[in-house]
Amino acid sequence: MVKKGTALPAQGKKHFRAGKTLVGGEDGFIAVEFFDMSDEIDSPEHNLHIGNFRLNSLDELERGERINRGDDFIIDWKVSDNGTLNFTVELPSLGRVIEASNHYRPDDGNRNYEGQRGAEFAATMLALVQSDLDELNATLDGDADLTGDMSKRIERQHAALSTSIDADTHRSVAEEARKLRLEVALLKMSPENEDRVLTKEVSDAETSFDELRNIALEVDAERHDKLLVTTRRSIREKNYEAARRSLEEMKSISMKTLSESPDFLIEIFKRLTEEQHLAIDETLFGQHVAAGIEAAKIGDVSKLRFIIRQMFENRVSTGTDASDIVELAHLL
Repeated sequence: MVKKGTALPAQGKKHFRAGKTLVGGEDGFIAVEFFDMSDEIDSPEHNLHIGNFRLNSLDELERGERINRGDDFIIDWKVSDNGTLNFTVELPSLGRVIEASNHYRPDDGNRNYEGQRGAEFAATMLALVQSDLDELNATLDGDADLTGDMSKRIERQHAALSTSIDADTHRSVAEEARKLRLEVALLKMSPENEDRVLTKEVSDAETSFDELRNIALEVDAERHDKLLVTTRRSIREKNYEAARRSLEEMKSISMKTLSESPDFLIEIFKRLTEEQHLAIDETLFGQHVAAGIEAAKIGDVSKLRFIIRQMFENRVSTGTDASDIVELAHLL
């Protein structure tokens, strides 16, 4: 919303569309995630998550009122001269303006680094950066880390983690892992690598969708194939921004198709149950696990999808690759 270095105070509006339908009197919410962004990296998942705003339909909508998927959702923001962010949410379809101060949840961006959970979170972040580096090395035929500097830094963090139970060490390791992920992301976007990286990602996306084609809707398959042609043309023309946008649409179609598969939902649920250390609220995590198991047992796919969405909402942002996530975005 606001770039670093902008003269303060500052204000503006950011236009979104609601990614889900909310109905007054029913339990549900739209979440807006906030990130402290590095200047060079546009991907939120590679940056610092600093909290969420939640618009809850039970609290904010009168019975019978509804926000439909696709409705305008406008954030009217102001940053004071001391750097404090304040904002309201405008809902033109309802003629409503909602003050956000009572709904902002900074704890959603915080992390408890104490004890075993802190160590597991730091280890998860190291595993993610190792995965990022391995993937880039495979794409660039081993050229991603020619000096071995990144690998050595990862090894040093593993060593620090293995010899300390201190919360500050866990925090330091997690922050270093985040810095390393930023560096890998920058390498992927560098002029000498961008073409090869995008070409490989498009090829992988094509292969993945071909495995889903027999369960995809015909309209989705046709849209995916058109996007594939568009993406490759954009890469040839070196219009990499357009290529990335088309590639994200291709991935969204795959996620939409996968989210209709009970087997896929069960695998996602099983993975989430194994990552309790990423839960913000452990008690809520336990409730979600119990409800998800019950939904899986009786074959209630809609309920299981809803439980998975809730589990992601009760989860610390790690920047896990989007291919692991069902279509859960609240904002479009």
